[in-house]
Amino acid sequence: MGTIYSDIDITNLKFIERDVVNSNCEYNYKISFCKLIDDKLYISYIYEFSEFYCSFIILDIKTYAILENKIFKDCTFSDFIDDDLYLVIDENLHKYNNEDGLVEIDFYYGYKKFMFKHNDEVYFLLQSDSDFNLYNISNNTLTSVPLNLYYEKLNIYYSNGNLFIFINNKKEYYVYDIDENKIINDYLELPEYKQSIKISENMCMFILEDDEYLIFDFNFEITSINTHLGDIKLLHDLKNKDIQYYYIDNNHYLFNNKLYICSNGNINDLSKKNLITLKSSISDKQESISKDILISRCELFKGIFELYDEKDSNNELINEKFEDIDIYYDYITNGKIKDMLKLFDICLYFGDIDIEYIINYIIKYINYKNIHFILNKLNDFPKYKNILLNKYFKHITKEEYINFISKCDYDLLKHITIYNMNKILTN
Repeated sequence: MGTIYSDIDITNLKFIERDVVNSNCEYNYKISFCKLIDDKLYISYIYEFSEFYCSFIILDIKTYAILENKIFKDCTFSDFIDDDLYLVIDENLHKYNNEDGLVEIDFYYGYKKFMFKHNDEVYFLLQSDSDFNLYNISNNTLTSVPLNLYYEKLNIYYSNGNLFIFINNKKEYYVYDIDENKIINDYLELPEYKQSIKISENMCMFILEDDEYLIFDFNFEITSINTHLGDIKLLHDLKNKDIQYYYIDNNHYLFNNKLYICSNGNINDLSKKNLITLKSSISDKQESISKDILISRCELFKGIFELYDEKDSNNELINEKFEDIDIYYDYITNGKIKDMLKLFDICLYFGDIDIEYIINYIIKYINYKNIHFILNKLNDFPKYKNILLNKYFKHITKEEYINFISKCDYDLLKHITIYNMNKILTN
């Protein structure tokens, strides 16, 4: 039973291209930041067409609904600190929030930029040629940093009063003590590596000489294989191409301009102890499953067996809902999915721990002829409804969309209206 990956498009370049004279021009882009705060995901990309653009997205991680989606033109830098969005627009620093809008603030220009918070004050690290300066935005002071580097591709992190500055394509790094304004030597013990890649706000991946990799997080721990980089293709792309990847948590990551959601199922070893027979009341179908497995997997059986003492419990349960118990048994014992919709129904009734895995399986292998039926089945799972809509709308024409809408009932139309509410606004 492999991992299922669902994805959501979180950027729409058409909104940027409409402002570009040649909408077919080539462009480069990079992830500027990605921060998960209180179940909200704050994401920003910097795009380079004939001009620079910055996109800013706020996404509800519980529903996968986009709460805000804005585009800023002539923007080359962005970061998000304490509910404020910081932007460099036309080489001037601005602060944006919903209450005050876009406000210009004092700024010392530099082309390599990194922003962070230290001792409740916001700082901006600037590079001009080989010189580095640290600008304290909170009190409008500038400090010269004792660092001389011409490298443009740097990976920079803040942790515990220090800046960690890694050169991207060679084993060379610097640790800067902010309060002491000095470079600290031999601060970290790292193995030989040939490349460093920033994969989150606080994690760095090192490609070693033997092409293996290590993950360093700035709690000062080195770990080996991590679950979020378990996908072979993804790891290959990171090592060999300029791919935009950002780790969020074990179930989410950004890959290029999409949010990926990872889902894994659970298989149980067969046990002959303390078996409970589940019988269909409308046929002769039945399966015997360990009581411990049922309790560990299913909210229904956990509740049933909590109500009855061991001596009062029955080793046989009969219900018409057990008509597809064979499908369920095959799934939990060997990972086979013979009928995904029937499996969904019985897992939903049982309150099985794999219900979200089954939904992701349905989304991956859906027959779009049943799109309305399946969307209505997902009424209790709005975030997966949004994932399915996102996937479906990517692959249909305008005429197919009109036909789809004409067949929606009131509740589905209402959901789609809410889904479509968030439009990209251009600054």
